[in-house]
Amino acid sequence: MALACVFVGPRAAAALGLVALSINVAMVAQAPSDPYYADSLQAWEQGRFIHFHGLAQWVGWLWPFAAGFALFRRLVRGDIPRAA
Repeated sequence: MALACVFVGPRAAAALGLVALSINVAMVAQAPSDPYYADSLQAWEQGRFIHFHGLAQWVGWLWPFAAGFALFRRLVRGDIPRAA
């Protein structure tokens, strides 16, 4: 799939990326919860990694929005990354 995106334009690649991101987020939202999540979360909250877990959780919640915004902006504006 990535090799096929080499031959399409930047706008089409951004559109395909936005579609793929949307499908992946929808699939993850439909996935069942991890049965060991509550047990591991309780162990993390008792230890020193509570702040790291909170930061990782925020990053996990926000990265799809940031990636979607970047892809949508590229789709609308047609930005082409320039080589240095």
